[in-house]
Amino acid sequence: MLRRLSSLPPVEIIPFALVALSAVLVAILGWAKGFTFLWWSALTPALIIILMSVVAWVYSTKRPDKRLAASAMATIHLLLVTNVMMPLSYLAMAAGGPLWDDRFMAWDRALGFDWFAYADFVNAHPVLVDVLRFAYQSMLPQAAVAALLLPALGQNERLKVFLAAFATAALLTISISALMPAMSIWPTQGVGLERYPNLDPAAGFIHVPHVTGLRDGTFKTLMIVGGEGILTFPSFHTAFGVLLIHVFWTTPWFIRWPAIVLNVLMIAATPIDGGHYIVDLLAGGAVAVLAIALANMAARVRTDQRVAATTTAPAPIASR
Repeated sequence: MLRRLSSLPPVEIIPFALVALSAVLVAILGWAKGFTFLWWSALTPALIIILMSVVAWVYSTKRPDKRLAASAMATIHLLLVTNVMMPLSYLAMAAGGPLWDDRFMAWDRALGFDWFAYADFVNAHPVLVDVLRFAYQSMLPQAAVAALLLPALGQNERLKVFLAAFATAALLTISISALMPAMSIWPTQGVGLERYPNLDPAAGFIHVPHVTGLRDGTFKTLMIVGGEGILTFPSFHTAFGVLLIHVFWTTPWFIRWPAIVLNVLMIAATPIDGGHYIVDLLAGGAVAVLAIALANMAARVRTDQRVAATTTAPAPIASR
């Protein structure tokens, strides 16, 4: 198995390596901090991963089909990163430290962004509320579409860069949030829901009991199914939106442009549905750009090696 992994190009090793690192951190930090893990919460993701592994094996060996095998492997990567890094995000929040919400709000004001005015504008347009909520909830379905669509379009290398960047961005987001924790705008900035009757920002509140318990030491449970997105800074929704724009950029125009619009709307929805500060969005975008750059560098390593091998290979000796 290790020999098989070592033969993979760097861009394919990155997701496995970061998942392994995250799993080790979860095990060590969870034990050190006295957390328990709800094993039943991993049952459904584990069964899906096993099923996708069988599909990948069948279409790699028994009935070779590179497109279906690549889609199955991409699904495995997405599930591993999402489910292993979920408990790691809880441990990051449990690291403690003062909340940065007031500073983030001050930074927003310094940048000229008035969150309350933005919320007033969205609240005044009920159709926009529904559009933004739909876009905000499209993150994981879009990832599934990318896993199925890119191999069908013959863009496996693009998909590999996306998967490597996804794992990198997730770990970067968790690491930064451990140093700069925040709760989000809705519960911390005196926002009254009566002012916004058309908004229903469930994502801005649902994580609060978990965050509060993690910070005061009363919540000592790690889980996968049942876990919530609890990180505010950087905004992972924003980072993922940038990653999705990048991965769909080279698809046909009738896919590319709807994907761009959908992800711009998803990013625009994060201050409302997720209660994010504008600096969360800026930081999430920066994380995505860095993750894409690192993934592209990893993808070029094998390409450069192949070019070097081709150019340095000795010319065949002509027969006489």
